[in-house]
Amino acid sequence: MCFLGKVAKESEVNKMTSSNLAVVFSPTILKAPESMDPMTVMQNVQVSIKVVSLIIDNVRVIWSEDEVSEAFASLGIHDPEKPMRANKMAYGGASKKQSKPAVPPPVPGSKPPPVPGARPAVPPPVPGSKPPPVPGSKPPPMP
Repeated sequence: MCFLGKVAKESEVNKMTSSNLAVVFSPTILKAPESMDPMTVMQNVQVSIKVVSLIIDNVRVIWSEDEVSEAFASLGIHDPEKPMRANKMAYGGASKKQSKPAVPPPVPGSKPPPVPGARPAVPPPVPGSKPPPVPGSKPPPMP
């Protein structure tokens, strides 16, 4: 529920309001017994959507702050209502900023190193020669 609350808080970006999330998740969260009449289940769909939507909107009212914090920690995600800590070790990151190794500047007149996976450069055409045929094209008609 904490995660769904976090998703709902970003609804301006992701368009998933608590009501939209409830439409998707209420059949799973409030699953009706298989012995229940299918028509009765269908008649109660709107009620189950409202209940799940209320739960998503009121996670911090229903559960204690410690339970909510524990839920976010177990999911490995940041609690959106808590400030980010400067110490990234608490979130599994490095405590010091890691920089990329410095690349030496190119030597004037030298070729740059080849890019892995890049195609080799095509040599310029020789003056007076015909360009090579394009694969899949028809040769020009003979005069």
